Amino acid sequence: LQAYLFEAADPAAALERVDRLLLAGPIGKMATALAMTLDCANGTARLARAGHPPPLLLIPGQEPVIVEGATGPPLGLIGLPPRADSLEFAFPAGATLVLYSDGLVERRGEPIDESIAKLMRVAASAPTAVEAFAEHVIGEMLGGRPPGDDVALLVVRSD
Repeated sequence: LQAYLFEAADPAAALERVDRLLLAGPIGKMATALAMTLDCANGTARLARAGHPPPLLLIPGQEPVIVEGATGPPLGLIGLPPRADSLEFAFPAGATLVLYSDGLVERRGEPIDESIAKLMRVAASAPTAVEAFAEHVIGEMLGGRPPGDDVALLVVRSD
């Protein structure tokens, strides 16, 4: 995926290339993914998703928002609709982008929309230092319980 991003510089195009690669291989190989490029000089980001949860964007002085759009089905699945184009959005200095795996927000018996709303509240009250932010989010979201699935969290701050 990283090589395709360097080549195409477009997240949706890179995901499409990975999708074709998976479809050409053994049947049954699939994955969710999120591809993103950052343009720090212009304060923008571009992303595309393939069955992956939407990132959370926190801009100082504003309410947290979910970066919706630019989504498509997981990679490697035959006969599904084409992917959406990449989505460009503002990522100004001081903003924080929270990318996470579904293991952070999926709970048996709990609607995922409620879990994502909880993530927004937890992130809004998190410390500003990136490492402390990540520890706070994981601690609050898991509540001391072992995760039922893998959990990944990536916190990106624009300085």
